[in-house]
Amino acid sequence: MIGIIGSMKIEIDGIIDRMEEKEETVISGITFAKGLVSGAETVVAICGTGKVSASVCTQTMIMKYAPDVIINTGVAGSLSENLHIGDIAISESMVQHDVDISELGYELGYLCELELVYLPVDPKAKKIMVECVEKAGVNYEIGVIASGDQFISAQAKKDAIKSNFNAIACEMEGGSIAQTCYMNQTPFCIIRAISDEANGEASIDYTIFASKAAKNAINITLEFIKKFNAENSEQE
Repeated sequence: MIGIIGSMKIEIDGIIDRMEEKEETVISGITFAKGLVSGAETVVAICGTGKVSASVCTQTMIMKYAPDVIINTGVAGSLSENLHIGDIAISESMVQHDVDISELGYELGYLCELELVYLPVDPKAKKIMVECVEKAGVNYEIGVIASGDQFISAQAKKDAIKSNFNAIACEMEGGSIAQTCYMNQTPFCIIRAISDEANGEASIDYTIFASKAAKNAINITLEFIKKFNAENSEQE
């Protein structure tokens, strides 16, 4: 079973459109669509905006469906000079840039209960995702993706996140999805298509380019589903 989470309809509708034998279940106001995508058992959900909604969705998906891997797909703002609108950021690790207990002597982003700042993604899932992006011929970068309950548009905030965490992109859900998966020992990977430059023009860029960018991430996620399923079938 492959779990797919996006925060908005535009980030997952292309996946649900491919689903056969679809069954829908609503839990905590979140609709989980389970079925076959390219022959692979898949469950897909729209978690909504922000870290709390993303955590609720992820924990519910794990407890209800026990997926072998969870992929968070969607859009993000670029923090890298190498990533522009439509390009792909693949997570090496995830960080929550708005977690701050530095007054107590800890690093920015430090999660006390896990004793970590950076949450590492599953190496196998990352490897397959890279192969899928390369097959698609889309420019990409692997690195830290930063999450927080803020839409980042100010240049100063962008610079601070990049400086503090060496992050290549920022968004609002992946860090909490990563934390929930990590706590449940569920493999995960985050892929984000760049929808804006996370600068003074970010809100304008996002409105124009979010749907287009999301399609890139959807197409790559669809390829991941096929490849992950094929590799798992060979090992069985």
